[in-house]
Amino acid sequence: MWDSSTMTLTADIKGRLCSRELFTPRASFTAEKQEDGAIVLRKLAPVQEEVEVLTLKDVDPNTLLPKDGSRILPESIVAAIRADRDGKR
Repeated sequence: MWDSSTMTLTADIKGRLCSRELFTPRASFTAEKQEDGAIVLRKLAPVQEEVEVLTLKDVDPNTLLPKDGSRILPESIVAAIRADRDGKR
């Protein structure tokens, strides 16, 4: 990618750093200031929340809503589809 692993970045007036090659949008990093003044950035892995997967026995067949009255979130739909795909492999 680069000839050198060192890159010079300059902070703007608000103290922000920008580099399209290094920082993807909405990515989170930890920053550590070393004793020698160096700053080390490490990209954090995104946190994936545990989502309850509903099965057919949890859903009313007439209304297609959960029997316990809870709401169906988009995340639970994605989790159910992934669980179904993983079960077919």
